[in-house]
Amino acid sequence: MNHEKKHQPQRDIIKEHERTVDALLKRSQKFEDGHDPDILNMIEDLQAEIVSMVGNMGSAVIMTMKASSMNNTAVEARAAGNAKRARELTAAADEELDKAGQISTLAIPLRKEVERLKGLYREAHDILPTCPTCGHVGEVDHGEHR
Repeated sequence: MNHEKKHQPQRDIIKEHERTVDALLKRSQKFEDGHDPDILNMIEDLQAEIVSMVGNMGSAVIMTMKASSMNNTAVEARAAGNAKRARELTAAADEELDKAGQISTLAIPLRKEVERLKGLYREAHDILPTCPTCGHVGEVDHGEHR
């Protein structure tokens, strides 16, 4: 019996998120009427992807935690006199942080699209905007709330 492990190709999480973002934006940009019965489902789908990307345990957060761990190990390697390993770990940590930044950037158009769809829905149903800070309904001068 052959017990060799087959090497799985490494996932490209950036490409996966890019494909998902593109597909969601393509679907969501078809909404032009806030009365569309599927608009709230679309908003939910967009928000779910944002959470999977940058939420508490989203891809960007996990990559940032991984980078932090790599940097801690690099410090230990440097203290043990292994400068080469420390440089390798620091470089790998920098790559993870770069990926986390790319994922965070990918979430921006999703957030904008959520706001656009919410605006369509509010307009169609005569719902006044609500301040996320204080809960005031209608136009808000945030200078008053500080």
